[in-house]
Amino acid sequence: NLNGSNIHGIPSSNLEKGKRRFSVRVQCVDFVQLQRMAEYSVTKHKGSNPFICAVAVCEEKNSTWKKNMEDVTVFHEGYECKEGTSFFGFFDGFHGQISAVTAAKEMPVLVLEQLSKQNPLLSLEKDQVKLLSRFEALFQEDYNRPYPGQAQNIALGLGPKQLENLTKVEQVNLAFTTAFWMMDRVLGLGKDETSKVRWSGCTALLTLSTVVIYQPPHRSYRNRSYPLNTINFQLTSHIDSHFTGNVHAVLYKQGSGFRLTKGFINRFDLNPKEHKHILRSGGAISINKQHGLVEVLTKPTRVLGHYGDRKLKKSVIPVPYSVSLPMDPSYQLLVLASSGLWEVLDEHAVAERALTLDMPETLGVARDMQIQRKQKDINPQSCSRSEVNVKEPMADSLKNVTLDCECLAADICRELVDTALVSGSRENIPVMDILLQGLDVLRKNTQRRVDKPNKYHVIITSGQFSRE
Repeated sequence: NLNGSNIHGIPSSNLEKGKRRFSVRVQCVDFVQLQRMAEYSVTKHKGSNPFICAVAVCEEKNSTWKKNMEDVTVFHEGYECKEGTSFFGFFDGFHGQISAVTAAKEMPVLVLEQLSKQNPLLSLEKDQVKLLSRFEALFQEDYNRPYPGQAQNIALGLGPKQLENLTKVEQVNLAFTTAFWMMDRVLGLGKDETSKVRWSGCTALLTLSTVVIYQPPHRSYRNRSYPLNTINFQLTSHIDSHFTGNVHAVLYKQGSGFRLTKGFINRFDLNPKEHKHILRSGGAISINKQHGLVEVLTKPTRVLGHYGDRKLKKSVIPVPYSVSLPMDPSYQLLVLASSGLWEVLDEHAVAERALTLDMPETLGVARDMQIQRKQKDINPQSCSRSEVNVKEPMADSLKNVTLDCECLAADICRELVDTALVSGSRENIPVMDILLQGLDVLRKNTQRRVDKPNKYHVIITSGQFSRE
Protein backbone atom coordinates (compact mmCIF):
# COMPACT_ATOMS: atom_id res chain seq x y z
CA ASN A 1 0.00 0.00 0.00
CA LEU A 2 1.65 3.19 -1.20
CA ASN A 3 -0.52 5.40 0.95
CA GLY A 4 0.19 3.83 4.29
CA SER A 5 2.78 1.92 6.19
CA ASN A 6 3.14 -1.79 6.53
CA ILE A 7 2.48 -1.80 10.26
CA HIS A 8 1.85 -5.52 10.35
CA GLY A 9 5.56 -6.21 10.03
CA ILE A 10 5.30 -9.21 7.72
CA PRO A 11 8.56 -11.19 7.93
CA SER A 12 10.68 -11.09 4.82
CA SER A 13 10.09 -14.11 2.63
CA ASN A 14 13.75 -14.06 1.67
CA LEU A 15 14.62 -15.55 5.04
CA GLU A 16 12.68 -18.68 4.23
CA LYS A 17 14.24 -19.17 0.82
CA GLY A 18 17.70 -20.44 0.04
CA LYS A 19 20.11 -18.06 -1.63
CA ARG A 20 23.01 -18.82 -3.89
CA ARG A 21 26.43 -18.76 -2.30
CA PHE A 22 28.86 -16.11 -3.49
CA SER A 23 32.48 -16.53 -2.51
CA VAL A 24 35.19 -13.90 -2.59
CA ARG A 25 38.66 -15.26 -2.04
CA VAL A 26 41.90 -13.32 -1.66
CA GLN A 27 45.22 -15.11 -1.44
CA CYS A 28 47.75 -12.28 -1.22
CA VAL A 29 47.40 -8.75 0.13
CA ASP A 30 50.04 -6.09 -0.36
CA PHE A 31 51.55 -3.90 2.30
CA VAL A 32 49.85 -0.79 0.89
CA GLN A 33 46.47 -2.31 1.70
CA LEU A 34 47.54 -2.98 5.27
CA GLN A 35 48.60 0.64 5.68
CA ARG A 36 45.33 1.83 4.18
CA MET A 37 43.24 -0.39 6.46
CA ALA A 38 45.20 0.78 9.50
CA GLU A 39 44.13 4.37 8.78
CA TYR A 40 40.40 3.62 8.90
CA SER A 41 38.73 5.02 11.99
CA VAL A 42 36.58 2.39 13.70
CA THR A 43 34.29 2.87 16.70
CA LYS A 44 33.69 -0.25 18.79
CA HIS A 45 30.98 -1.03 21.33
CA LYS A 46 30.35 -3.99 23.57
CA GLY A 47 27.10 -5.88 23.26
CA SER A 48 24.40 -4.66 25.61
CA ASN A 49 22.46 -7.92 25.79
CA PRO A 50 23.17 -11.66 25.45
CA PHE A 51 22.14 -11.66 21.81
CA ILE A 52 24.55 -8.94 20.63
CA CYS A 53 28.24 -9.69 21.06
CA ALA A 54 29.71 -6.46 19.68
CA VAL A 55 29.02 -3.49 17.43
CA ALA A 56 31.52 -1.70 15.19
CA VAL A 57 31.18 1.31 12.90
CA CYS A 58 33.64 2.39 10.22
CA GLU A 59 33.05 5.59 8.24
CA GLU A 60 35.15 6.43 5.18
CA LYS A 61 34.59 9.71 3.33
CA ASN A 62 36.12 8.37 0.12
CA SER A 63 37.88 11.67 -0.55
CA THR A 64 38.75 10.67 -4.11
CA TRP A 65 35.14 11.17 -5.09
CA LYS A 66 33.47 12.97 -2.19
CA LYS A 67 34.35 16.30 -0.63
CA ASN A 68 32.26 15.85 2.53
CA MET A 69 30.91 13.01 4.62
CA GLU A 70 27.12 13.19 4.27
CA ASP A 71 26.17 9.91 5.95
CA VAL A 72 25.57 9.60 9.69
CA THR A 73 25.32 6.55 11.95
CA VAL A 74 23.79 6.35 15.43
CA PHE A 75 24.01 3.74 18.17
CA HIS A 76 22.17 4.12 21.48
CA GLU A 77 22.79 1.58 24.22
CA GLY A 78 20.19 1.28 26.95
CA TYR A 79 17.55 2.85 24.73
CA GLU A 80 14.20 3.48 26.42
CA CYS A 81 16.21 3.57 29.68
CA LYS A 82 16.10 -0.22 29.59
CA GLU A 83 19.15 -2.41 29.88
CA GLY A 84 19.50 -4.71 26.90
CA THR A 85 17.68 -2.45 24.43
CA SER A 86 19.72 -1.05 21.54
CA PHE A 87 18.84 1.49 18.88
CA PHE A 88 20.74 1.58 15.58
CA GLY A 89 20.30 4.38 13.08
CA PHE A 90 21.72 4.79 9.60
CA PHE A 91 21.13 7.98 7.61
CA ASP A 92 22.35 8.41 4.03
CA GLY A 93 22.39 12.09 3.15
CA PHE A 94 22.03 13.75 -0.24
CA HIS A 95 22.73 17.34 -1.32
CA GLY A 96 24.35 18.07 2.01
CA GLN A 97 24.38 16.46 5.42
CA ILE A 98 21.90 18.73 7.23
CA SER A 99 18.98 16.31 6.94
CA ALA A 100 21.06 13.30 7.95
CA VAL A 101 22.56 15.08 10.96
CA THR A 102 19.19 16.46 12.08
CA ALA A 103 17.46 13.10 11.70
CA ALA A 104 20.24 11.30 13.57
CA LYS A 105 19.79 13.68 16.50
CA GLU A 106 16.01 13.94 16.67
CA MET A 107 14.65 10.70 15.23
CA PRO A 108 15.52 8.57 18.31
CA VAL A 109 13.61 11.06 20.47
CA LEU A 110 10.57 11.07 18.19
CA VAL A 111 10.49 7.27 18.16
CA LEU A 112 10.80 7.12 21.94
CA GLU A 113 7.94 9.59 22.34
CA GLN A 114 5.65 7.40 20.23
CA LEU A 115 6.69 4.25 22.08
CA SER A 116 6.06 5.94 25.43
CA LYS A 117 2.44 6.56 24.42
CA GLN A 118 1.98 2.81 24.11
CA ASN A 119 4.00 1.82 27.16
CA PRO A 120 3.44 3.94 30.30
CA LEU A 121 6.62 2.52 31.84
CA LEU A 122 8.73 4.45 29.33
CA SER A 123 9.59 8.04 30.14
CA LEU A 124 11.41 10.90 28.46
CA GLU A 125 14.30 12.81 29.97
CA LYS A 126 14.16 16.56 30.53
CA ASP A 127 16.28 17.44 27.51
CA GLN A 128 14.13 15.18 25.31
CA VAL A 129 10.93 16.81 26.56
CA LYS A 130 12.45 20.22 25.85
CA LEU A 131 13.32 19.15 22.32
CA LEU A 132 9.80 17.91 21.63
CA SER A 133 8.22 21.06 23.06
CA ARG A 134 9.68 23.03 20.17
CA PHE A 135 7.56 21.04 17.73
CA GLU A 136 4.19 21.32 19.47
CA ALA A 137 2.97 24.13 17.24
CA LEU A 138 4.17 22.27 14.16
CA PHE A 139 2.19 19.10 14.84
CA GLN A 140 -0.85 20.57 16.55
CA GLU A 141 -2.40 21.61 13.24
CA ASP A 142 -1.14 18.84 10.96
CA TYR A 143 -1.26 15.77 13.16
CA ASN A 144 -4.96 15.02 12.69
CA ARG A 145 -5.21 15.51 8.96
CA PRO A 146 -3.83 13.57 6.00
CA TYR A 147 -0.26 14.24 5.01
CA PRO A 148 0.08 15.83 1.53
CA GLY A 149 0.39 13.10 -1.08
CA GLN A 150 -1.35 10.42 0.97
CA ALA A 151 -4.96 9.26 0.94
CA GLN A 152 -5.14 8.68 4.66
CA ASN A 153 -3.60 9.95 7.84
CA ILE A 154 -0.47 7.97 8.67
CA ALA A 155 -0.98 8.14 12.40
CA LEU A 156 -4.78 7.86 12.55
CA GLY A 157 -5.52 6.01 9.32
CA LEU A 158 -6.91 3.14 11.38
CA GLY A 159 -10.19 3.42 13.23
CA PRO A 160 -10.37 3.53 17.05
CA LYS A 161 -11.36 -0.13 17.29
CA GLN A 162 -8.54 -1.20 15.00
CA LEU A 163 -6.03 0.79 17.00
CA GLU A 164 -7.13 -0.94 20.19
CA ASN A 165 -6.76 -4.38 18.64
CA LEU A 166 -3.24 -3.92 17.29
CA THR A 167 -0.65 -6.45 18.40
CA LYS A 168 2.54 -5.31 20.12
CA VAL A 169 4.51 -5.67 16.91
CA GLU A 170 1.96 -3.60 15.01
CA GLN A 171 2.02 -0.95 17.72
CA VAL A 172 5.80 -0.66 17.47
CA ASN A 173 5.62 -0.43 13.68
CA LEU A 174 2.93 2.23 13.92
CA ALA A 175 5.11 4.20 16.34
CA PHE A 176 8.02 4.15 13.91
CA THR A 177 5.78 5.10 11.00
CA THR A 178 4.45 8.11 12.90
CA ALA A 179 7.99 9.10 13.88
CA PHE A 180 9.05 9.04 10.22
CA TRP A 181 6.17 11.31 9.29
CA MET A 182 6.99 13.71 12.13
CA MET A 183 10.69 13.73 11.22
CA ASP A 184 9.87 14.71 7.67
CA ARG A 185 7.76 17.61 8.94
CA VAL A 186 10.64 18.74 11.17
CA LEU A 187 12.99 18.78 8.18
CA GLY A 188 10.47 21.02 6.47
CA LEU A 189 11.41 23.78 8.93
CA GLY A 190 14.72 24.08 7.10
CA LYS A 191 16.89 24.57 10.16
CA ASP A 192 20.53 25.23 9.18
CA GLU A 193 19.70 24.86 5.48
CA THR A 194 21.42 27.40 3.24
CA SER A 195 20.28 26.56 -0.28
CA LYS A 196 17.51 28.67 -1.79
CA VAL A 197 16.68 26.05 -4.41
CA ARG A 198 16.58 22.61 -2.85
CA TRP A 199 17.26 21.51 0.71
CA SER A 200 19.01 18.31 1.63
CA GLY A 201 17.36 14.94 2.09
CA CYS A 202 18.22 11.51 3.40
CA THR A 203 17.16 7.91 3.53
CA ALA A 204 17.09 6.16 6.87
CA LEU A 205 17.33 2.71 8.37
CA LEU A 206 16.34 2.27 11.99
CA THR A 207 16.82 -0.97 13.92
CA LEU A 208 15.53 -1.58 17.40
CA SER A 209 16.77 -4.61 19.34
CA THR A 210 14.90 -5.41 22.52
CA VAL A 211 15.01 -8.18 25.10
CA VAL A 212 11.57 -9.28 26.30
CA ILE A 213 11.26 -11.25 29.51
CA TYR A 214 8.59 -13.90 29.14
CA GLN A 215 6.83 -15.11 32.30
CA PRO A 216 5.26 -18.56 31.86
CA PRO A 217 1.65 -18.58 33.06
CA HIS A 218 1.99 -21.82 35.04
CA ARG A 219 2.44 -21.20 38.75
CA SER A 220 5.30 -23.67 39.11
CA TYR A 221 7.36 -21.45 36.78
CA ARG A 222 6.28 -18.07 38.03
CA ASN A 223 9.69 -17.32 39.54
CA ARG A 224 11.52 -18.10 36.32
CA SER A 225 11.82 -15.90 33.27
CA TYR A 226 12.89 -16.64 29.74
CA PRO A 227 14.50 -14.12 27.39
CA LEU A 228 13.09 -13.59 23.97
CA ASN A 229 14.84 -11.18 21.63
CA THR A 230 12.92 -9.44 18.90
CA ILE A 231 14.52 -7.13 16.34
CA ASN A 232 12.20 -4.57 14.74
CA PHE A 233 13.55 -3.25 11.45
CA GLN A 234 11.99 0.08 10.59
CA LEU A 235 13.20 0.79 7.09
CA THR A 236 12.85 3.54 4.62
CA SER A 237 12.11 2.24 1.19
CA HIS A 238 15.23 2.66 -0.88
CA ILE A 239 17.40 0.59 -3.11
CA ASP A 240 20.22 1.12 -5.57
CA SER A 241 20.17 4.88 -5.23
CA HIS A 242 22.96 6.42 -7.15
CA PHE A 243 22.58 9.88 -5.69
CA THR A 244 20.79 9.79 -2.40
CA GLY A 245 22.18 6.43 -1.43
CA ASN A 246 20.50 3.18 -0.51
CA VAL A 247 20.74 1.87 3.03
CA HIS A 248 20.29 -1.87 3.43
CA ALA A 249 20.41 -4.40 6.24
CA VAL A 250 21.86 -7.83 5.47
CA LEU A 251 21.44 -10.67 7.93
CA TYR A 252 23.93 -13.52 7.94
CA LYS A 253 22.21 -16.80 8.71
CA GLN A 254 23.66 -20.30 8.37
CA GLY A 255 26.18 -19.39 5.71
CA SER A 256 23.99 -17.15 3.56
CA GLY A 257 23.18 -13.45 3.42
CA PHE A 258 19.57 -12.25 3.41
CA ARG A 259 18.55 -8.68 2.74
CA LEU A 260 15.92 -7.50 5.19
CA THR A 261 15.15 -4.21 3.50
CA LYS A 262 12.63 -3.85 0.71
CA GLY A 263 13.44 -1.85 -2.39
CA PHE A 264 11.21 1.07 -3.28
CA ILE A 265 12.54 2.44 -6.55
CA ASN A 266 11.01 3.65 -9.77
CA ARG A 267 12.06 0.57 -11.72
CA PHE A 268 8.89 -0.71 -13.34
CA ASP A 269 9.89 -4.36 -13.69
CA LEU A 270 10.80 -4.68 -9.98
CA ASN A 271 8.24 -2.42 -8.34
CA PRO A 272 5.53 -1.23 -10.74
CA LYS A 273 3.46 0.31 -7.92
CA GLU A 274 6.23 2.76 -7.04
CA HIS A 275 6.75 3.57 -10.70
CA LYS A 276 3.05 4.26 -11.25
CA HIS A 277 2.85 6.29 -8.04
CA ILE A 278 5.40 8.76 -9.37
CA LEU A 279 3.55 9.18 -12.65
CA ARG A 280 0.18 9.60 -10.91
CA SER A 281 1.71 12.27 -8.65
CA GLY A 282 2.76 14.26 -11.70
CA GLY A 283 6.43 13.38 -11.33
CA ALA A 284 8.87 12.79 -14.14
CA ILE A 285 11.32 9.94 -14.64
CA SER A 286 14.46 10.69 -16.61
CA ILE A 287 16.04 8.24 -19.04
CA ASN A 288 19.67 9.23 -18.55
CA LYS A 289 20.28 6.24 -16.27
CA GLN A 290 19.60 2.54 -16.67
CA HIS A 291 16.25 2.69 -14.92
CA GLY A 292 15.71 6.43 -14.71
CA LEU A 293 15.80 8.98 -11.91
CA VAL A 294 12.92 10.72 -10.20
CA GLU A 295 13.02 14.34 -11.34
CA VAL A 296 16.55 13.69 -12.65
CA LEU A 297 17.81 13.42 -9.07
CA THR A 298 17.16 10.20 -7.20
CA LYS A 299 16.06 6.59 -7.54
CA PRO A 300 14.41 6.07 -4.12
CA THR A 301 10.75 6.97 -4.01
CA ARG A 302 10.55 7.08 -0.20
CA VAL A 303 12.87 9.54 1.50
CA LEU A 304 12.98 12.22 4.18
CA GLY A 305 13.40 15.90 3.40
CA HIS A 306 14.02 17.24 -0.11
CA TYR A 307 11.97 20.35 0.56
CA GLY A 308 12.28 23.30 -1.80
CA ASP A 309 11.96 21.18 -4.93
CA ARG A 310 8.17 20.95 -5.15
CA LYS A 311 8.07 18.44 -7.98
CA LEU A 312 10.47 16.07 -6.24
CA LYS A 313 8.73 16.43 -2.88
CA LYS A 314 5.40 15.65 -4.50
CA SER A 315 6.77 12.45 -6.01
CA VAL A 316 8.49 10.96 -2.95
CA ILE A 317 6.89 10.04 0.37
CA PRO A 318 8.33 9.47 3.90
CA VAL A 319 6.62 6.12 4.50
CA PRO A 320 8.84 3.33 5.88
CA TYR A 321 8.60 -0.39 5.35
CA SER A 322 8.59 -2.44 8.54
CA VAL A 323 9.91 -5.93 9.20
CA SER A 324 9.74 -7.67 12.55
CA LEU A 325 11.28 -11.04 13.26
CA PRO A 326 12.32 -12.94 16.40
CA MET A 327 15.96 -13.56 17.16
CA ASP A 328 17.25 -16.99 16.17
CA PRO A 329 20.45 -18.66 17.44
CA SER A 330 21.53 -19.17 13.83
CA TYR A 331 21.78 -15.41 13.20
CA GLN A 332 25.47 -14.54 13.23
CA LEU A 333 25.93 -11.08 11.76
CA LEU A 334 23.89 -8.05 10.79
CA VAL A 335 25.49 -5.58 8.36
CA LEU A 336 24.08 -2.08 7.84
CA ALA A 337 25.60 -0.03 5.02
CA SER A 338 24.80 2.64 2.46
CA SER A 339 25.10 2.69 -1.32
CA GLY A 340 28.84 3.21 -1.03
CA LEU A 341 29.05 -0.50 -0.26
CA TRP A 342 26.00 -1.97 -1.98
CA GLU A 343 26.65 -0.38 -5.37
CA VAL A 344 29.90 -2.31 -5.76
CA LEU A 345 29.23 -5.47 -3.74
CA ASP A 346 26.34 -7.89 -3.74
CA GLU A 347 24.73 -8.53 -0.36
CA HIS A 348 25.76 -12.18 -0.47
CA ALA A 349 29.30 -11.23 -1.39
CA VAL A 350 29.38 -8.91 1.61
CA ALA A 351 28.25 -11.69 3.93
CA GLU A 352 30.85 -14.06 2.52
CA ARG A 353 33.55 -11.43 2.68
CA ALA A 354 32.78 -10.65 6.29
CA LEU A 355 32.42 -14.16 7.62
CA THR A 356 34.70 -16.20 5.37
CA LEU A 357 37.96 -14.38 5.85
CA ASP A 358 40.49 -16.53 4.01
CA MET A 359 43.39 -14.44 5.33
CA PRO A 360 42.31 -12.88 8.63
CA GLU A 361 45.97 -12.62 9.61
CA THR A 362 46.18 -9.53 7.40
CA LEU A 363 43.47 -7.92 9.48
CA GLY A 364 45.43 -8.63 12.63
CA VAL A 365 48.53 -7.10 11.05
CA ALA A 366 46.53 -4.00 10.13
CA ARG A 367 45.21 -3.71 13.68
CA ASP A 368 48.72 -4.06 15.10
CA MET A 369 49.98 -1.39 12.71
CA GLN A 370 47.25 0.97 13.87
CA ILE A 371 48.18 0.46 17.51
CA GLN A 372 51.86 0.96 16.77
CA ARG A 373 51.14 4.12 14.82
CA LYS A 374 49.17 5.57 17.72
CA GLN A 375 51.98 4.79 20.13
CA LYS A 376 54.52 6.28 17.69
CA ASP A 377 56.93 3.47 18.47
CA ILE A 378 57.56 2.51 14.86
CA ASN A 379 58.19 4.19 11.53
CA PRO A 380 56.22 2.48 8.71
CA GLN A 381 59.16 3.00 6.33
CA SER A 382 61.50 1.13 8.63
CA CYS A 383 59.81 -2.20 7.92
CA SER A 384 62.26 -3.97 5.66
CA ARG A 385 61.49 -7.65 5.96
CA SER A 386 59.44 -9.70 8.39
CA GLU A 387 57.82 -13.07 8.16
CA VAL A 388 54.16 -13.64 8.93
CA ASN A 389 53.05 -17.18 9.52
CA VAL A 390 49.51 -17.62 8.25
CA LYS A 391 48.31 -20.57 10.25
CA GLU A 392 49.49 -20.07 13.83
CA PRO A 393 48.32 -16.47 14.54
CA MET A 394 45.08 -17.22 12.76
CA ALA A 395 44.30 -20.26 14.88
CA ASP A 396 45.42 -18.62 18.12
CA SER A 397 43.25 -15.56 17.56
CA LEU A 398 40.22 -17.61 16.63
CA LYS A 399 40.43 -19.64 19.81
CA ASN A 400 39.86 -16.45 21.78
CA VAL A 401 37.52 -14.77 19.32
CA THR A 402 34.61 -14.84 21.77
CA LEU A 403 36.77 -12.88 24.22
CA ASP A 404 37.62 -10.20 21.66
CA CYS A 405 34.41 -9.69 19.72
CA GLU A 406 34.95 -5.95 19.46
CA CYS A 407 38.21 -6.37 17.56
CA LEU A 408 36.63 -8.94 15.27
CA ALA A 409 33.75 -6.58 14.51
CA ALA A 410 36.23 -3.79 13.80
CA ASP A 411 38.23 -6.06 11.49
CA ILE A 412 35.09 -6.95 9.53
CA CYS A 413 34.25 -3.26 9.15
CA ARG A 414 37.73 -2.45 7.87
CA GLU A 415 37.61 -5.36 5.45
CA LEU A 416 34.25 -4.33 3.98
CA VAL A 417 35.20 -0.66 3.66
CA ASP A 418 38.51 -1.48 2.03
CA THR A 419 36.88 -3.94 -0.38
CA ALA A 420 34.37 -1.28 -1.41
CA LEU A 421 37.15 1.23 -2.02
CA VAL A 422 39.25 -1.04 -4.20
CA SER A 423 36.09 -2.13 -6.03
CA GLY A 424 35.56 1.41 -7.28
CA SER A 425 32.96 2.90 -4.96
CA ARG A 426 32.27 6.59 -5.62
CA GLU A 427 30.14 7.31 -2.56
CA ASN A 428 30.69 7.75 1.16
CA ILE A 429 31.26 4.32 2.71
CA PRO A 430 29.87 3.96 6.24
CA VAL A 431 29.48 0.39 7.49
CA MET A 432 28.01 -0.88 10.76
CA ASP A 433 28.25 -4.54 11.67
CA ILE A 434 26.56 -6.21 14.62
CA LEU A 435 27.92 -9.55 15.80
CA LEU A 436 25.10 -11.76 17.04
CA GLN A 437 24.98 -14.84 19.23
CA GLY A 438 25.66 -17.22 16.31
CA LEU A 439 29.27 -16.03 16.34
CA ASP A 440 30.43 -19.24 18.04
CA VAL A 441 29.33 -21.20 14.98
CA LEU A 442 31.47 -18.92 12.84
CA ARG A 443 34.46 -19.42 15.11
CA LYS A 444 34.17 -23.21 15.01
CA ASN A 445 33.74 -23.32 11.23
CA THR A 446 36.71 -21.05 10.69
CA GLN A 447 38.87 -23.08 13.06
CA ARG A 448 38.11 -26.20 11.04
CA ARG A 449 39.37 -24.43 7.92
CA VAL A 450 42.51 -23.30 9.74
CA ASP A 451 43.33 -26.84 10.84
CA LYS A 452 43.71 -27.87 7.21
CA PRO A 453 47.24 -27.80 5.67
CA ASN A 454 48.22 -24.30 4.67
CA LYS A 455 49.41 -23.67 1.12
CA TYR A 456 50.96 -20.28 1.61
CA HIS A 457 53.72 -18.75 3.61
CA VAL A 458 53.43 -14.99 3.43
CA ILE A 459 56.49 -12.75 3.62
CA ILE A 460 56.47 -8.96 3.79
CA THR A 461 59.31 -7.71 1.60
CA SER A 462 59.85 -4.06 0.72
CA GLY A 463 56.23 -3.11 1.22
CA GLN A 464 54.48 -6.02 -0.46
CA PHE A 465 53.48 -9.63 0.11
CA SER A 466 55.20 -12.42 -1.76
CA ARG A 467 54.49 -16.13 -1.79
CA GLU A 468 56.95 -18.92 -1.06
